[in-house]
Amino acid sequence: MNKARLFVIGAFLASALLIGLTQGATTAHPSVDSGDGDGRVAGTAIVNTDPVSFWAVTWDTTGSFDTMGEAVDRFTKETFNQNVEARLQSPPEAIIILREDPRGKALFRYAVGLRVPNRMAVGDPLKIEEVRLAQATTVAHTGPYQELQSVYETLESSGRARGWPVIMVLDNDPRQISPSEIRTRLIAPF
Repeated sequence: MNKARLFVIGAFLASALLIGLTQGATTAHPSVDSGDGDGRVAGTAIVNTDPVSFWAVTWDTTGSFDTMGEAVDRFTKETFNQNVEARLQSPPEAIIILREDPRGKALFRYAVGLRVPNRMAVGDPLKIEEVRLAQATTVAHTGPYQELQSVYETLESSGRARGWPVIMVLDNDPRQISPSEIRTRLIAPF
């Protein structure tokens, strides 16, 4: 892996966040489960409600959706300087961990990260952490990022999501596809 690959990951994370999440709340998203039992409506499907545990290299910060691009740039530079991706056997998944509910807040705590296969040594300001949720709802969503708040609120109101952190796994690059094709996995405590 090289600097160009890390730059692409950084640019991807920045564009994913700035394109979709800064556009604010939406109320147009229908419920995740319409009651027919299949758990799928309008591009959202419940994948599972199992425990979640994985290792991640993260950088914690406090900011807003408007400043996430800067955080991603700093994270990308640090992972390059510490040869994080070069030490991995396969490309890592890009993640954002919302440490607290961002709704209605000018600033909130979050982490920019890479999901990695196992514990690895990193230096400040990066850290390695095991992300563990005793039980979590994972939904796969296809569609614009601005729908994710509504997806979470639907899970929350149905009792399928409770609290924070919420993890967003970014499955494709929104710069190369239409908003209707963006794929994200949202992992919320249950």
